[in-house]
Amino acid sequence: MDQLLDTFDLNDINNTDTEGLFELSFNEICMNEIWVKAFNLSEQCDYQLYETNHSMGLSMDNIQNMTSNGTTSIERPFIPRWWIQLFWSLLFGVMVLLSAIGNLVVIWIVLANRRMRTVTNYFLLNLTIADLSTAVFNAIFNFVFMLNSHWPFGQFYCIFNNFIANLSISVSVFTISATSIDR
Repeated sequence: MDQLLDTFDLNDINNTDTEGLFELSFNEICMNEIWVKAFNLSEQCDYQLYETNHSMGLSMDNIQNMTSNGTTSIERPFIPRWWIQLFWSLLFGVMVLLSAIGNLVVIWIVLANRRMRTVTNYFLLNLTIADLSTAVFNAIFNFVFMLNSHWPFGQFYCIFNNFIANLSISVSVFTISATSIDR
């Protein structure tokens, strides 16, 4: 530990840009020697870089040469070609659109017709609202992240997105449980 402190100056952290640290991927943090030393991430970074770059066909020697000069960084490991992105975007867009329209129709039917207001239909309405919130607040943003390997929506929405995902899954599970108990 003393040897690490001899070679590492805490002023290096103060002189680096920490503003966007939480928007960096783990690979990007591993490419910065200052952060690797500051948080003692050498073993984790070696493994992560090996796993990521082994799939890209890079050897460990090439990776160490790239990180030692500090000028080259590895780009995002997988970004599909434009036509693949277009295909998946169209397919996903249709899927989200049909999900939103279908769930809105179910909500409208249950709320507009007085005789549809039964206990079972309220359970179905609850499931529909959970599914709609997943489609609108979660699925689109996660798709953009998966397509670009980058989260451009900020830290707040990252937390909110995960909250909505967990909330909608919990609502679905508990609603199905309550429906089965009611029956």
